[in-house]
Amino acid sequence: MTRCWTGLLLLALAGCGSAPPSLEYYLLDNTGAAQALPVNANRTAVSLLPLLLPDYLRQDGLVMQVAPHKLHVSRRHLWAQSLASSLSMALLRDVNGSDSQYVLRNLAEPGTAEAPYQLKVQILHLLIDQQSNIQLEARYWLLDSNESKTLRTGAVQSSLPLEEDGYGHAVAKMREAVAILSRDIQAQLSTLETSGQGL
Repeated sequence: MTRCWTGLLLLALAGCGSAPPSLEYYLLDNTGAAQALPVNANRTAVSLLPLLLPDYLRQDGLVMQVAPHKLHVSRRHLWAQSLASSLSMALLRDVNGSDSQYVLRNLAEPGTAEAPYQLKVQILHLLIDQQSNIQLEARYWLLDSNESKTLRTGAVQSSLPLEEDGYGHAVAKMREAVAILSRDIQAQLSTLETSGQGL
């Protein structure tokens, strides 16, 4: 009987001795805060409205599709900041990096005045799928702030294969997918410039 109790005690102590799994945090845009661009009379401002995200992307954990209709939100692999904030910073950095006649401003930042044009972005999916791809699906609208009129709409659906294992590589591929979305938005903004609809 003593051996049984000793064995149980050793098992209990062994269970207490193991450390819980460590948490790992990831940055979508690891290049620092988006640069505030100086106001330039030659560049028309476009307000970036707060991003629309599905509930599963408002979680702290990275998301993986584990079955056709089932998602898993990681409890160990987490975003270092809210995904909405990270996506906004990435879009600002990418779109403002071009040589166009517009500048994208984050309307969610304090002190940002509303611009004559607005950009509304809805992220439908941003996840690792069952086939080891990063899936990004998004829609966006370019709006005239004064007339509440839609000037352009766009949609992006990209699938980028993962060449390596690990969440770090998956996050880097997610950033590439966001850059694809940014280029599509830049292209739509440039059509406004050439069509004379504004900008």
